[in-house]
Amino acid sequence: MVFDIVEFKSSNKYFTDEKLGIKNNTVREFDLTDKRFHILIEAWKTGKYPYIMILGECFYEGMGKATFNEPTKPDSFLRKIVHIALWKDLMIITWEHKE
Repeated sequence: MVFDIVEFKSSNKYFTDEKLGIKNNTVREFDLTDKRFHILIEAWKTGKYPYIMILGECFYEGMGKATFNEPTKPDSFLRKIVHIALWKDLMIITWEHKE
């Protein structure tokens, strides 16, 4: 199965609530030089949403990323995006939380 994944870093302040589903969204400023936003804008237009990988502050390169088959590495998690809202220069990305 091939699917798009966009990655964003989270801060320790929000990471646990995001992973537990208490806060199931992230708000980001548009950066059209960033490929992730091109993927997300296309998803917003078509309604075909990719997955989002949220990386905790303690996530380091080489530590082992979460994958579709193993989404619970300690400092990252993978979720299916279910909604994208645009407001001014902000993008609000909401994902589905499943245990």
